Amino acid sequence: MKAKLLFLLSWITLLGYSQEKKQLFNTPHVSRVVKNIPFDLDANKGMLVYGGGRSLRKALEKINYFDLLVPFEKFAKDINQEHLQEKLKTAKNLEETYEIIDKEYKQFMILYFESDSNDVVRYRLYKPGVGNIFIVEDVYSVQLIGITAGKRYLYTNVEEAMYNEIVNYIRQNSKMYQ
Repeated sequence: MKAKLLFLLSWITLLGYSQEKKQLFNTPHVSRVVKNIPFDLDANKGMLVYGGGRSLRKALEKINYFDLLVPFEKFAKDINQEHLQEKLKTAKNLEETYEIIDKEYKQFMILYFESDSNDVVRYRLYKPGVGNIFIVEDVYSVQLIGITAGKRYLYTNVEEAMYNEIVNYIRQNSKMYQ
């Protein structure tokens, strides 16, 4: 009886560990998390504004956490249609602008994609009124030979490793995410 109980307990522990470490995007590459602030994501998952292309949208759809995914361009149009211009005139900077929109229009978070001159790429998850709550970064790959020498590429395994870190952050800060 003790042996069966011990086996069952070991199996449950192993199952829980494997689910926590399970990657949504299949890549051996691991990106570097620069900032990881505990935050109640479940209360703020209503809308994610993002800057990026089709591949980012597909990844966010695969992650399947945020209720509404809105590209920056559509977000700007929606804000203009909400007639918030008078209230937005009081904002002294972009952070205050986002805080007003968050309070007067709809709660949201922003996922920024950035790159710098040192071949570093990063995703920043930003909440108005709080600031950056999560940052993950990696490096571009640079083509060294051939016709495309010197061109920078964000290879799929690097991009997917960054997405895996976003998923890990969601898992750590959400009670609802599966």
